[in-house]
Amino acid sequence: MGTKMCLPEIIQQATEFIEKKYKPDFEIPDARHKAFVNSMVYAVAGFSPGHGVQAVKERKAAQMIYKAGKPGTISFKKALQICEEACFRR
Repeated sequence: MGTKMCLPEIIQQATEFIEKKYKPDFEIPDARHKAFVNSMVYAVAGFSPGHGVQAVKERKAAQMIYKAGKPGTISFKKALQICEEACFRR
């Protein structure tokens, strides 16, 4: 099992990922970026930081997280795959 990540580390790395990959795309609303970060925290840490109202994309991500394992036990790398699929590709 990998090293547990702390909440600020999860948020920082998830934010850096989307800023590099999706921020230049002005077609994607900020709500998706927030849904992605919230979903990443949920997958890796097991709880949602609750920034705003839960979005449809967060609910989709939660369903996919449950299929992959128990929230809080998903690796950061696996969570990136799941949350990116749920928040940006569907």
